[in-house]
Amino acid sequence: MNVRLKRIQTAIEPLRQEIINHKVYSEIKTLRDLKIFM
Repeated sequence: MNVRLKRIQTAIEPLRQEIINHKVYSEIKTLRDLKIFM
């Protein structure tokens, strides 16, 4: 893997986990849900 890409992925991982674990994210199950959210 590209070293720069890996560095970026490592830097944003904590934020990515916060999003994944957020209550709203877990409620988005369909494309319609996503459209409503957006």
